[in-house]
Amino acid sequence: MRDSRIQASQGLGVSSPNAVEVHRSQLLGNLGGGISANGAFTIENTVLANNGTQPASAVSGARLTPTLGKPAVFRFNTVTKNSGGSMASGLQCNSAVNVEDSIIYNNMTFLFPELGPSCIPTYCLLAAAAPGTNVQGNPMFVNAASDFHLMASSPAIDMADPAATEVVDFEGDARPRGNARDIGADETP
Repeated sequence: MRDSRIQASQGLGVSSPNAVEVHRSQLLGNLGGGISANGAFTIENTVLANNGTQPASAVSGARLTPTLGKPAVFRFNTVTKNSGGSMASGLQCNSAVNVEDSIIYNNMTFLFPELGPSCIPTYCLLAAAAPGTNVQGNPMFVNAASDFHLMASSPAIDMADPAATEVVDFEGDARPRGNARDIGADETP
């Protein structure tokens, strides 16, 4: 799936039992959750926002269940304002998944963390404590409810992995556009 927008589904935005690729897409306001990816997956430059709002939704922004030895790629994504989820309100990893250069922020929960314990963030912007190469803080979206582009003062700007090779953002704009790549799906001008 590339350059797609899936919005306001009564169920999951995307559900894949074996393999899925999602590039430069938006999964917005899907009642059953944003994406459930099993097996091999690549999810890049994608916005997952306002998903999982139906009562007892098992998936919020994303639930990732990788298969050992298969590709499990989650990088340059923005995961925000999702709710629900059976183990995490933003991003749930059912086994170890490297989460790279992504924003995980302001996902709503009372019981579970925004980021599941099997998710391994590097060069991410997180709402909670940010160990290692991660940044903690507010990403400063243009509009926190509906426009997930970064404002010029965002702490995500120029903070992605210096070794990253991603060349475009979720709208196809060039990366980097400043001194280095920005964390999340958007690259600021």
